[in-house]
Amino acid sequence: MRKGIRPDLRHRPVIVLSNNDGCVVAHSSEAKQLGIKMCQPFFEIEDLYFRENVSVFSSNYELYANLSGRMTLRKEGSYAQVVGIVLNTNSFRTQAYPCIGLEYPISDTRALIRYALKLLDKYYRSGYLYKRAGVYVEEVIPEKNTTGDLFAEAENARQNALCGLIDND
Repeated sequence: MRKGIRPDLRHRPVIVLSNNDGCVVAHSSEAKQLGIKMCQPFFEIEDLYFRENVSVFSSNYELYANLSGRMTLRKEGSYAQVVGIVLNTNSFRTQAYPCIGLEYPISDTRALIRYALKLLDKYYRSGYLYKRAGVYVEEVIPEKNTTGDLFAEAENARQNALCGLIDND
C-alpha cells in the first residue's frame, strides 16, 4: 500500500511494522526476496535495514482503512464520476485536493487505481513529509443510473472477473 502513495518506493524493499514497531505486518515482494518474513521481529532483520536500504514504516491503520474503504464501489453496486487523492503536509491547514472528472462513471478498481496513480505522479513531491494521504471518490451514483461507454461493453465480463480478484485480495 505504501508504494501506491510513495512512487519513489517502487522497486525497493518496503516493510510495515506493528503498532509498537516490534514485528513485520506487511512487506513488499522485494523485501520478501531478501528473506524477510511476516511476523518476524524487527530486531532479527535490523542489519538488512541498513545493508539493503529497506524502507521501514510504522502501521497507519487510518490510512489503510481510507484506501481500502474507497475501493469498494463494486460491492455496493455504485459507480464514481470523480477520483481524487489526498496529499497533506500540514494537518492544520485546509487544502484543496486534486481530482479527475471521469468521462463516464466507473466502478472498475483497476481504472480507479490508474487515475489515482496518474494524479499521484503529477502532485507527489519527493522530500516532503506527508501527514495524510489517501484516495477518494465523489459523485457516486447507483449502477442503474449509469450510461457507461458503449464501446467498452464487450469487456465487462472480463473486467468484472479481474476486479473481483482485486476486491477480494
